[in-house]
Amino acid sequence: MSIALFFEQYYHALLKPATASKPAHPGNYLLNRARRLANLETEFAQPENRFMSEAEKEERRDGMVREENRILRERRRRVGAQAFEMGRVIGHGAFGVVRIARERKTGRLVAMKQLRKSDMLRKSQEGHVKAEKDLLAAASSRSAPAQGDKPSWIVQLHYAFQDKDHLFLVLEFMGGGDLLNLLVERDTFPEDMTRFYIAEMILALEETHTLGYIHRDIKPDNFLFTPEGHIRVSDFGLATDLHWAHDTNYYEHQRQALLKKHGIDLEYPAPAGTAKKRMKRQDVERIMGKEWMEEGKGVLTWRDKNRKKLAYSVCGTNSYMAPEVIRGQGYGFGCDWWSLGVIMYESLYGYPPFVSSSRHVTRQKILNWRTALKFPTTPRLSPDCIDLLTRLLCEPEDRIGASAQNAPSVLTVRGASSLTSRSGFGAGLGSDGAGEIKGHKWFAGLDWDNMHKMDPPYNPGLSTDDDTRHFDTDIPDEPLAAANGAAADATRDPLLGHRKLGKDLLEIRKE
Repeated sequence: MSIALFFEQYYHALLKPATASKPAHPGNYLLNRARRLANLETEFAQPENRFMSEAEKEERRDGMVREENRILRERRRRVGAQAFEMGRVIGHGAFGVVRIARERKTGRLVAMKQLRKSDMLRKSQEGHVKAEKDLLAAASSRSAPAQGDKPSWIVQLHYAFQDKDHLFLVLEFMGGGDLLNLLVERDTFPEDMTRFYIAEMILALEETHTLGYIHRDIKPDNFLFTPEGHIRVSDFGLATDLHWAHDTNYYEHQRQALLKKHGIDLEYPAPAGTAKKRMKRQDVERIMGKEWMEEGKGVLTWRDKNRKKLAYSVCGTNSYMAPEVIRGQGYGFGCDWWSLGVIMYESLYGYPPFVSSSRHVTRQKILNWRTALKFPTTPRLSPDCIDLLTRLLCEPEDRIGASAQNAPSVLTVRGASSLTSRSGFGAGLGSDGAGEIKGHKWFAGLDWDNMHKMDPPYNPGLSTDDDTRHFDTDIPDEPLAAANGAAADATRDPLLGHRKLGKDLLEIRKE
């Protein structure tokens, strides 16, 4: 099953028609290379470059080609964990840890995200992991290496590979730490400093949305600082583009459907008084083999034709969750703008607007935001600043940017959706409204096109490339324990929970 799944997903994405804003396939580097070369010629035609000599233009072309060739050689090179010298742990999550590492061949310092396959499979997280990798690959593929081109506002992915027990995402090292640590250190930011970083976060979210993804976990600790103090958005473990290949429920339902198709009852535990059919070795082979996809009746093809146009999963970090997410009523890009409004409020006042000691009370405050949202008199903020906050922290239909979005039809949570065009990842989500937000009066006079060239209001002050002063020194070398107190080997998957065959199936799925 895993081989068939891989090939249908791969060729489905590869053959998907491209749009102006989305690459046809996250790994289709050649197509993006042609676009970048065309963009360079367009740049030469701009009025400000009319005095550029042919020799200068040719030098720029040659430089871009050399850099493109270097990147292609690097992408073709097979890389494994042995190619890196591992350093200490600088972060950890539910499925793995992040280490600082140095690439032996180039000497480049990187952040290596190491995810345990067994933990992800037991928690049915295949869709989330695939979405994160695909988003990062698409962002890295689109970033332009030409001299003078704008950098990506998304943390760059250098490599993705696996071994028997782990998946590895090798990312650029953001030595400046994260926004949360800076907020803890300074308590509040002045309005000008807040404006600068909110503007960079808008650019980061706009780039994420342009790729067709909703981040869904926007919070201060997911914005990292470059060594110079600019912002990069990271941690896309909850991101979605509503594509079936990135839908965690798809993998779970697919496994259940396969069992039913082959007449195998693995309900766990079995209802009282009923006999539980034993799973035989040939059953496992049939499920994991190619019979799951009959010609013209591929489950993946059906899933693509019946894609949802809104997300419904209640996920994210409690204090930053939008009301429409909590209600489960369907949401789009706008939920990320609400979360940005919460960060803006926290940066100015020193605490999130709906915080409480109870998760339940926090959610109630968010749902009743009209009465819970207060603006203290200290510090004194400009009217434009308060106006933007009120236009971010409101109902989705009233939120700034909503008028620019194509309003998709609301769908039932588990019902079949209407057919959508195969126009790329994130189809049906429409525009994210970033242009309207950037046009708000609070940002008047800001040069959005040259934010990356400005001097940030904060400098991390790193002394060396491997300076880790902005990271805690006592982070455990193990993934976080489950928040609900579940055992480390607890599983949502009845296949993996099977008493006799679960261990063997886990190894097959890891392969």
